[in-house]
Amino acid sequence: GNGGSHCDAMHFAEELTGRYRDNRPGYAGIAISDPSHLSCVSNDFGYDFVFSRYVEAVGRKGDVLFGLSTSGNSGNILKAIEAAKAKGMKTVA
Repeated sequence: GNGGSHCDAMHFAEELTGRYRDNRPGYAGIAISDPSHLSCVSNDFGYDFVFSRYVEAVGRKGDVLFGLSTSGNSGNILKAIEAAKAKGMKTVA
């Protein structure tokens, strides 16, 4: 996500890996929020590609991508969803 949705994504990933209400084993979850990645890809490819480049690099068939967008029209989220589908990932938006 972008802006507040980005913060929501980080919180959601933390709840997956940490704990939500009950003690349980952690689930795999990553928010694409590494500042060096965001800066590098924004500079080299443009901000529309900050999430899709990451999905292309680490996404695997069967993984799930959660895309958060308040407007539903964020180009970088839509490109990430396209990249995830191309890799056989499940998407939730």
